[in-house]
Amino acid sequence: MKNLDEFVIEKLKINKNVKIKEEKFLEPEDVIGPETPGKDYFDEDVIIIGWPFQKENDENHKKTKEYIKKEGYRIYNDLNEIEDQDMFDWFCYACHKDDSEVNCYVYGSEGAIALNEKY
Repeated sequence: MKNLDEFVIEKLKINKNVKIKEEKFLEPEDVIGPETPGKDYFDEDVIIIGWPFQKENDENHKKTKEYIKKEGYRIYNDLNEIEDQDMFDWFCYACHKDDSEVNCYVYGSEGAIALNEKY
């Protein structure tokens, strides 16, 4: 027979995909693009251009590069200028508001990150 603790713990097991609390920032998989408000590592407002990606030439990277070209943005600093890329999981392109110059950032608080529009 199960004691009360075991019963409660069994019922409280939470699926890792369930979000308990709304976050101020979006996980890279939750960015729906093509232009999403965000913050850079200086806490300045930026626009995340396209979709975060994990490596050069993956589907999101290709889609984002096509969007950048179509919309007339210019890439100033690209992915190849980020040192030790293997230390990071996600990357994104972003620009400051009212700017057409795009830079590649590490996706997250150490680079650029998308804001949850609910905040």
